Amino acid sequence: MTAVVSEKGSEDESVGKKEQKKSRKKKEKKKKKEQESEDEQLARRLQLMEAEDVSMLAPQASGAGGRAEEGEVDELRTCQLEEDAIFAIQLHQEMNRRGVENHDDAERERLRREREREEEERKRKEKQEEEDLMMALRIAEMGSEEEDNDHEAERGDLNSVRLSNLPEIGSERKY
Repeated sequence: MTAVVSEKGSEDESVGKKEQKKSRKKKEKKKKKEQESEDEQLARRLQLMEAEDVSMLAPQASGAGGRAEEGEVDELRTCQLEEDAIFAIQLHQEMNRRGVENHDDAERERLRREREREEEERKRKEKQEEEDLMMALRIAEMGSEEEDNDHEAERGDLNSVRLSNLPEIGSERKY
């Protein structure tokens, strides 16, 4: 009866683990999609900024008077390039940070799976040891039953010997 309960308990545990695994995979997929969408947004933003560089420089350089001097245009271009470079560096750092986070997530997942395997192995060994102990107990019980049977047989033999030595009831010896 205990074996049935333990099997049911292990089935419940395996179902629970499967559900946890499914929910964890869903969360990972959702997180990955969010990161991809953020990466795409950052890339689009960078492309828009690059495209806007040219369109932004001309109106700013011309100002209210219409025609800007060549030095002012160069200075605005330099400022815009510096801003673009800073943004590109920040974008690169952000992507590297996410890469490290992804690597850390992957490492945590690997360690979690390793712990689960170790736990399953430990449970399997415990179950095997329990089965071995139960088998040893059964063998010991069988051995003690055989000894008991042997002792009973010996006692039975002694009783039959004793009874054969007794005179039968109803037959009296006459002297």
